[in-house]
Amino acid sequence: MKKFWLIAALCGIFFVQLDAECSIEETTDSNDRDIYIMENDYIRAVIAPASSGRISEFSWKKDDRHYFPELEYNALELTDGVFVVSKSNYAGFEDWIYEDGLIKQYVIYKAKILKNTPEVCSISVSCSKGIGSLERIMTIRKGSSVLEIDTIITGHRKNAPTAYASFWAHIMIDVDRISDHDQTRLFIPTRKPAPVTTTIAKSPRTRGKPSHTLMQQVPFDCVVDRMAKLDNSMSDMSYAAQPWRAYIANDLLLGTVVPLSDVSPDGHFYNYIGLDSPMLSIETIYATSLFPPGKAVHHRQSLIGREWTHAVDYLDNNLLVAAEWEGVKKVTLTVGGFAELKNINCSVELLDNGKTVESRTVKFGDLSPVTESAAAVNFAKEVKDPRIKVTFKDASGKVVSSSELLKRVKFPLK
Repeated sequence: MKKFWLIAALCGIFFVQLDAECSIEETTDSNDRDIYIMENDYIRAVIAPASSGRISEFSWKKDDRHYFPELEYNALELTDGVFVVSKSNYAGFEDWIYEDGLIKQYVIYKAKILKNTPEVCSISVSCSKGIGSLERIMTIRKGSSVLEIDTIITGHRKNAPTAYASFWAHIMIDVDRISDHDQTRLFIPTRKPAPVTTTIAKSPRTRGKPSHTLMQQVPFDCVVDRMAKLDNSMSDMSYAAQPWRAYIANDLLLGTVVPLSDVSPDGHFYNYIGLDSPMLSIETIYATSLFPPGKAVHHRQSLIGREWTHAVDYLDNNLLVAAEWEGVKKVTLTVGGFAELKNINCSVELLDNGKTVESRTVKFGDLSPVTESAAAVNFAKEVKDPRIKVTFKDASGKVVSSSELLKRVKFPLK
């Protein structure tokens, strides 16, 4: 009898581990089109290669809540000499290609599974159009609520003429697939206004350069109804060189991370936020220039999700932080994981003109996509414009995240 329970217990542990593993399933949708389903214990992503290789679904599995509106095919279009059902409601995440005055957002991508193991799953979708080829590699890992996206743009053969093109990612967001966007908040790193207004032209060919003012991570609480009053359902909010964005609706967070080390060929990228009622439309221009033949350019972006009810002062592929100040000497840090992190300690440094004037160490313990931890930090010294540097390390001393956080100010900045 003891031997039986021991075997049962071991099997139970085995099954628990299986629940958190990654997987890729190749199947078809209701229109008999090939789709690939990537998932682990936290997130589920559906890739539709025949519809611009898009990520048509990204969902939080804990209570089956969806970030994107449902994909609906509604038109026939001639693609590569074949009529296919390819036009849709723009649901999800997809690449758009602008070349010689034409937008090629309806392209059939080739799909290939690169890795399918319990620890990591990866799939490639690719197409070859006009001046070059575009490949998007999407990866999920065990114990993580992050979908990693690596978009690779490569010019055609070296003897091909250099041509102009623009590439961008388009995301249509509709958390819970309802129109309750009164509860939507956007958190967007931005900068204080420069003495001279920065102009960013509408045409990708003539975009202005960003100012050199200090980057600030300032939350932008946005009631989307305000945006609907803008002309052509498109806001005039254009920010250069943003490392991350976050959107919260009904306590469900969707963040996107784009490393500044992987910006576009002209040195920065642009974000546009518009409203295609009742959904929120986000676009990121990540490559716009004369495209050199034979050269490969990587653009890395991540979709990260979890439940979250606080502000967002920083996020990356590992964790996110909310910093709530009381005066200038006390700050409460709330931290949540996007991965399963063990024994997390945080060094908190109070800065004055970039120099450390005081430091504290806080223990946050274990973090995961379904847990969070909070700690109050009290400083003895007082600085006029409080700024802190937070460095998170695991039990081995490895740095898992680091950032400088300004005291949050109200937007818009005057």
